[in-house]
Amino acid sequence: MSPDLDVAVVGAGMAGLTTAHELRRAGLEVRVYEQHEHVGGRMRGFRHDGYTIDEGAEQISEQGYRATWELLSRLGVPRGDVPRIGKSVGVWRGGRAHPGVADPSAVLTGAGLSPRARLDLARILAWTGSHRREFDADHPERTPAGHLTVREFARRYHRDVHDYLLQPVAGSFFGWDTARSAVAPMLSLLQEVGPATGWRTYRDGMDLLARRLAEGLDVVTGRQVHEVVTEEGRVRLRVGNDSVTARSAVLCVPAPVAARLHVNAPPTSCRSCRPAPSPPRSRSAACWTGRSHPRPASPCTSC
Repeated sequence: MSPDLDVAVVGAGMAGLTTAHELRRAGLEVRVYEQHEHVGGRMRGFRHDGYTIDEGAEQISEQGYRATWELLSRLGVPRGDVPRIGKSVGVWRGGRAHPGVADPSAVLTGAGLSPRARLDLARILAWTGSHRREFDADHPERTPAGHLTVREFARRYHRDVHDYLLQPVAGSFFGWDTARSAVAPMLSLLQEVGPATGWRTYRDGMDLLARRLAEGLDVVTGRQVHEVVTEEGRVRLRVGNDSVTARSAVLCVPAPVAARLHVNAPPTSCRSCRPAPSPPRSRSAACWTGRSHPRPASPCTSC
């Protein structure tokens, strides 16, 4: 009996929707399953009484997001729907906001930093600038920062560097705990995206791209996938009280969730689904299970 689908994608966040979009472009029959009633994942926008509140990411840079800008162009999203914010980011200290966070101008403007911390910031900018080619957002573990956490990295400098720069950026932009999150991905990303003065936002909420992607896909919301089982020549998903079969499945969910869903995964089949040996950063796993068409380079990739 033939499978119901070519590919079943679990998770309608940006990873799942983009994966489904590309597979659909390749001519495959794809369906996305999302346990929530909305798409977007961490990019969701909450709407109430005419207001939109972004629950996750709040900005996109003009640089460092090549694939995202290509998607926006392909989906026909005009540049005017992604306007420049045009304001600097501030940090609250001493009863007022100090602008210039995540911007090299903080060396001069202060951005809430003490004079000693500004000198240390200048040292950090000089160090990252001299090693710029060694910072790679795709392979942050290879950077000169090694496996240092954000907090460990900050101990080299005045405490303001952590309390009024690194912690606000890591906590507010990424939702990270500086004691548990590696500094290398953060420094690599900040190098790529450039200063905050060039950041943009989506006019109708940060889930605009997710909603546009979903419009052209077969997306089932409000249906939770309880387990994924690899069988001979196919994959079986238990979706609510139903059973769905596919030639392959892609799990675009947080790594621990992917490991729990794929109940009979070989112990060494999915490195992205195992605990990371180095200080973690927030990540999801795109685990490809079952037979593939076209065949991926490995059964599981990180996204």
